[in-house]
Amino acid sequence: MTSVSGKFDLRRRAAVVAARKTRVLVVDDDDGFASFLAVLLHSAGYCVVTAATADEAVATSRQARIDAAVVDVVMPGRGGYSVCRELREEVDADLPVIFVSGDRVDPFDRAAGIIAGGDDYLVKPVHPDELLARLERLLARSRGRALKPALELSEREIEILQLIAEGCPPGEVARRLFIAPKTVSSHVQRIFVKLGVHTRAQAVAMTYAAGLIQVGVEQRDEVEAHVAELLSRSAPSARTS
Repeated sequence: MTSVSGKFDLRRRAAVVAARKTRVLVVDDDDGFASFLAVLLHSAGYCVVTAATADEAVATSRQARIDAAVVDVVMPGRGGYSVCRELREEVDADLPVIFVSGDRVDPFDRAAGIIAGGDDYLVKPVHPDELLARLERLLARSRGRALKPALELSEREIEILQLIAEGCPPGEVARRLFIAPKTVSSHVQRIFVKLGVHTRAQAVAMTYAAGLIQVGVEQRDEVEAHVAELLSRSAPSARTS
């Protein structure tokens, strides 16, 4: 079993498998810049959807889950600040939003963007590596919130999950830990409640993502698929109209 002292590395393992299921909304009326961002984000493993107006952005957020948004500040009609507010009303109050602008580039403009609710503010032309780094930082923070319940597990609960991850049936878990099978079942039910999951596979995946247990090489792909699914479910979800 890995040490709980390493628990704050919990996002790293999840980040790789989560990226390919992370959907980023790009809102910009500049087709060239929007295409540039779409190619960049696709190359980094993200799913990308684009919108040229505030109405398109809101409509898109209702049709599919959005995990983060990159929004131009100056657009025809309602500007980026309004888009940010509307997306958070539709999707989630904590939706990560990065503002970009080639017009409002002064320090005052950047400060205004942060005050208006942006998590970050970049001036065009943006450096690809900088945008990706800032986006991943914001998404890592969101994943950290999703995985936080795993850090509330007791040592005994972590021991049980480690044995489950090793393929031990309940009776074997009880034998190894010198406890009754009913006690194992009670612990498992409490684990489900704490983590907000419904299966042992999901519980193992979340605890693995948090860096609290290990899994064998032969299990890793399956467990990481569960990690990506759980992070997608816990990320901001679009509301249906």
